[in-house]
Amino acid sequence: MAEFHMNVSVVGRTDGASSVAGAAYISRSAIVDERTGVRYDYSRIHPHEVLVADLGVTLPEGAPARWRDRTVLWNEVEATEAGPRAQLCRRVELALPRELSRDQQLALARRIAAYYASQGMVVDACVHDAVDGHNPHLHMLMPLRACDAGGFKPKSVKEYRVKSPGGEERWLSPMELKRAKSAGQSYEKVFRWQGSDKWLTPTEAKAAGLTKRKGRSPESRTRYLVDWNERTKAETWRRDVARMCNDALEAAGKSERVDHRSYARRKVDRIPTVHEGPSGYARERRHREWCERHRRPYRPVTWKRIRNRRIRRRNKFWIRLIREVLYQMRRQRERDRWKQERARRRRSQQPYRARAWGGRGYGYGTSRGRQGRSQAGPSLW
Repeated sequence: MAEFHMNVSVVGRTDGASSVAGAAYISRSAIVDERTGVRYDYSRIHPHEVLVADLGVTLPEGAPARWRDRTVLWNEVEATEAGPRAQLCRRVELALPRELSRDQQLALARRIAAYYASQGMVVDACVHDAVDGHNPHLHMLMPLRACDAGGFKPKSVKEYRVKSPGGEERWLSPMELKRAKSAGQSYEKVFRWQGSDKWLTPTEAKAAGLTKRKGRSPESRTRYLVDWNERTKAETWRRDVARMCNDALEAAGKSERVDHRSYARRKVDRIPTVHEGPSGYARERRHREWCERHRRPYRPVTWKRIRNRRIRRRNKFWIRLIREVLYQMRRQRERDRWKQERARRRRSQQPYRARAWGGRGYGYGTSRGRQGRSQAGPSLW
């Protein structure tokens, strides 16, 4: 089975990160952050990875065309998210199947970027690979806000519970409430009042003889304009990306498939390995080259590679053990089936035992009687 790896995270200023720096890194370019004046330059040759293809910025329907320039896009993101603890963008890293050719991998990467853009996201995507070509993967950066022709929309709006004179209840944002009043519809917000546990409008409170509120804030809630931050979305994205990878493998005539579920969810008795990362892999590669130059036996040096080696050995042992147990169980079932069949055949060939002779010896009509049985020894039946 081909390997599946997908990591979804959020880039925020609390971690000291910058969306401009992330865009410069994945595109291996130099971009200036207009908010801070810092120039992020990743155009030099990376010792471990190479830029395979710059897929550019994929825009959803209705997005401004100026965002095709990633410098303009991410500087607007930095300007929009002005808070010191603001969340800037969503970062997605996923592995591309090594069983595919380079053109097939790029086609799959473009399909995945278009999938996210179809949900209303702005996608900045690039394809990287290791120097030795063993790790093709896709980098994507996506702003957290929805957009229209005018730019980015708010992440959320505040809604108030309102009532009409007829008793109709609705949740309206301040803009929607203003439009309703301008259209001639009468709505009032509900508050908590002293002397009552119910949420009442000022008109209802006046009719009930209540004059003092419990606080100044009406009943409200926060409504997010997009559901991209829901916990279930990551699972949906992983499932859909796995399906697209399997479709690409099937179209290429490969028998390998990927599965986004863990071993525990698939009920596979196997220990998962630890992700080594580019730094650990590069260290092991340098150590292997040193061993080859000095004609020394290679042994892992990083704790992750050592642990993965032990895990793989243990998995191989358990796989062999499980196969042997299943083989022995299958043989035992065949033995039991053969014994049952032999006993059934013997019962069908057994002579009739006459009741008149006490049920012993050979039955009536046979060549032997009771004396013949006693001379022949004990019965085999």
